[in-house]
Amino acid sequence: MTSCLAEILVGTNGLASNIGLIEPGLIVAQALKWLPAWVTPLWLLGVGLAAGAILSLAVYGVLSLLSFIPGIGTLADSSRRGVVASLLLGGSIAAVLC
Repeated sequence: MTSCLAEILVGTNGLASNIGLIEPGLIVAQALKWLPAWVTPLWLLGVGLAAGAILSLAVYGVLSLLSFIPGIGTLADSSRRGVVASLLLGGSIAAVLC
């Protein structure tokens, strides 16, 4: 890596430019061809992971706020009410999606 960097700073007409690693005459930040192709997918994955974590926290927050509502927060106490509520909610979501 240091030999490529030295060639970039001095003038790129050496081996690195001949085998296609760098473009001749470009500055250090633009010279490496593989850098944008390698870093961009990692950056996009990082943004996707951060967005997923934020969305998960938001859903968890909404669900925890819903548990404070007296009728909804006590559904787990009676399994029959929980099953009926889940069937009604699932049916309504299915109807909206269809």
